[in-house]
Amino acid sequence: MVGLRALWRLFRRRVGSRRGNVAMLSALLIQAMTGATGLGVEVSYWGLRQVELQRIADAAAMGATNASYSGVNDQAAANTGADIAELNGISGQASRTWTVATGILTDNKITIKKVSGIKNTANTAFQAIVTEDVNLVVSKLITSLSSVTVSATGYAEAVSGSVNGCLMLTGSGSNALVLDNGATIDEAGCATQVNGSVTVSGGAKITTSGITAGGSITVSNGGSITGTQKANAATFTDVYASDTATQAAITSARSASGSAMTVGNGVTSTQSPGSYSSITINNGANVTLNPGLYLVNGQINISGGAKVTGTGVTIVFTDQMSVSNGTDITLTAPTASAASGVPGMALISASTQDLALNGGSKFVVTGVVYYPNGHIEADNGFGTSASTCSIIIANNIHINGGAKFANNCTSSSGVKNLPVPVGSTVVTLVK
Repeated sequence: MVGLRALWRLFRRRVGSRRGNVAMLSALLIQAMTGATGLGVEVSYWGLRQVELQRIADAAAMGATNASYSGVNDQAAANTGADIAELNGISGQASRTWTVATGILTDNKITIKKVSGIKNTANTAFQAIVTEDVNLVVSKLITSLSSVTVSATGYAEAVSGSVNGCLMLTGSGSNALVLDNGATIDEAGCATQVNGSVTVSGGAKITTSGITAGGSITVSNGGSITGTQKANAATFTDVYASDTATQAAITSARSASGSAMTVGNGVTSTQSPGSYSSITINNGANVTLNPGLYLVNGQINISGGAKVTGTGVTIVFTDQMSVSNGTDITLTAPTASAASGVPGMALISASTQDLALNGGSKFVVTGVVYYPNGHIEADNGFGTSASTCSIIIANNIHINGGAKFANNCTSSSGVKNLPVPVGSTVVTLVK
């Protein structure tokens, strides 16, 4: 029989053994490590499902947008998106719900919604949201939940291959845009849209990001157009015809009363905004226009080597405008935050008379020249540098000299969006 003292020594040896402690700890840690590994695998699976759901949501949004752009109504387009989601394993239901007021289709774990475009709010666009309940296995050991919900959202938009416009002509006639006698238009970073026809002849040349005409585009006798051309295309609507500030300025000019602004004989002068019956600046005069709104109920004639400059200026006139004989005009329109004037607009007129720019004059405008009912006759020095915001909106135009336009207008310029559809529309993911 082993004595009590011997048993005590045996017990102490067993408890004090490091090898025994390691074995006991290992047994305990194996369970914890197994659980942690299982939890990691399960979380990774959630991530994989998230990626798959994103693919399905994107496909559903693309399908709905493509269907809408092809001409079906919004509900039918949304159903197309839901069909794609169901075919890819997302749970639907026997009867889908379509709400006309919100443009939303609900189908169990699928929601398809008609939304505004992100690149352009007017574009056709759809959003698709898909969800899935993923059952828990290992995670159930540490939570009372039996599943987690994983979701993904896709956005698709029908984006036209458009370029900012810088020469927009409202006239629908056969001579809406005419270039001849070696004339050039340099608008490599922007585009032209014409509701009528275009004629380029006599060695004239247009370099553009695109030109779209409601009528024909005719190039002859050494003329050339470098850039995308689309003849017999859709016409555009003048966005400033419904602009409150622009139209109010036109109305105010028609009822404006005041004296004539007349400066000549080499006089240097600074003029202030207000109402005038006419403006005549000639014979080498040098005039600076203070910022603000100039209402001219009559004609504007600038000639004889006169120089006119103005920043933050909007000039509104009711009759014709003539710029000739070496005149130098440089105007910059008010910005969106300006205290006076019409944001983005340098020259405004609803006149049907000519706006004539000739005799080697220089006419540089940063902003918009808005002349939607009249004809512009222009030669050398019409426009500005390619790095500026220089836009012409007229009824029709004839250029027989050099002209340069650009639409690098910032958001603070106050200039409206003027997209010209020079390419094909493409349905694309936008988020």
